[in-house]
Amino acid sequence: MLILATLFNCRMQVWLYIDPGSSGYLIQIIIGSVLAVIFFFKSAWLQARYYAGKFFNLFRKKS
Repeated sequence: MLILATLFNCRMQVWLYIDPGSSGYLIQIIIGSVLAVIFFFKSAWLQARYYAGKFFNLFRKKS
């Protein structure tokens, strides 16, 4: 606990530097995350439609 209290109490000036390679990597992470979310929801939507179609087809009268 003493170490955590000391770390949070330290007041240091920090200079942030992002080199060009890091920004390219960050853009790849953002694009990949967006595409992963889109793919996940598309897959979930298609799967829900499939099972809903199977469920509601059970109640249809067969002629």
